[in-house]
Amino acid sequence: MCDICLHSPCLPGCPNEPPPPIVYTCVNCQEPIYEGDDYYDIEGDAWCEECIRDALKIAELEDWYDEEDYDDR
Repeated sequence: MCDICLHSPCLPGCPNEPPPPIVYTCVNCQEPIYEGDDYYDIEGDAWCEECIRDALKIAELEDWYDEEDYDDR
């Protein structure tokens, strides 16, 4: 019996509650993706939300061309 929540197995939210099972490992950062976590499946590879967020960029016209090559005659 748990000495904190006084149950066996521990109640949800108890600090002694075991972590949920690991379902996947992020292909980018190698962190576990637990049961119930959101993740992205990209061509069969599991990506965690944090890695996807870090990889997202905002498209800007300046990214499309090199200013030195741009001629606005």
